[in-house]
Amino acid sequence: MAGCGDDARNLQTVGKGRPNGACGFNGAQEIARFCSLSYHVTFPMFAKIDVNGPSAHPLYDFLKSEKSGLLGIEAIKWNFSKFLVDKEGRVVERYAPTTTPAALKGDIEALLGN
Repeated sequence: MAGCGDDARNLQTVGKGRPNGACGFNGAQEIARFCSLSYHVTFPMFAKIDVNGPSAHPLYDFLKSEKSGLLGIEAIKWNFSKFLVDKEGRVVERYAPTTTPAALKGDIEALLGN
């Protein structure tokens, strides 16, 4: 989570990166290498999945159904879309791909009661 410094490292256990099926990469190692070199990602990465369409992973079907994006569109436009989910599994917020990880800090702290 570039731009967050130590705060991001403290939250790494909260989530993992999940590249979507449109990334153009074939294997998990190729994805991890690209993310590490391009974005300095140090947290674990899940396997590549589809986030839109008939092959979309059920997790993303759920997330999109709970919080639509800009103009009410459910589809995920880019693989840096973010969702904030509470400990009960409720989707609290959806963030645009352009929202920086640092911009989430206040919402995460509020959710954690800090």
